[in-house]
Amino acid sequence: MSLLEEFIAKAKKNPKVIVFPEGEDERILKAAVQAAKEGIVFPLLLGEESKIAFRARALNLKLEGNYV
Repeated sequence: MSLLEEFIAKAKKNPKVIVFPEGEDERILKAAVQAAKEGIVFPLLLGEESKIAFRARALNLKLEGNYV
């Protein structure tokens, strides 16, 4: 098992809330959604909620489930 795989396995056992600044940024949104899907974090996106939701819809990303 690689170091990264080991880290991910540990993170899945005890996910933490992680703050993602600039929540409207495409890269940030994609990273937060991927991390949430993998069950390794509970993302907290910073920014204006309506702008984040608009950007997520434009990118066809679903902000459902394990978000704070």
